Amino acid sequence: MKHYTWQEPDFDEDDNYLGPVTMVWSEQDIIESYWPWWKNAMIAKYGEGHELITKENCIEDFVVVHWAIEVKDE
Repeated sequence: MKHYTWQEPDFDEDDNYLGPVTMVWSEQDIIESYWPWWKNAMIAKYGEGHELITKENCIEDFVVVHWAIEVKDE
């Protein structure tokens, strides 16, 4: 299973910027978290059952939106 990494900003309780936080999610993490929202957005755009509404396209969109990169096993 592929894993992806990206950075998000971190803030304290007073909304002061603390720096970046590195995130690492598996494809399964992306599907569990992003798929419900993404699928509904795509249904609103294309209609129920459209051929572009796939989990693979969901992962691809997540990677683009978050500027994520695949973590390569060494």
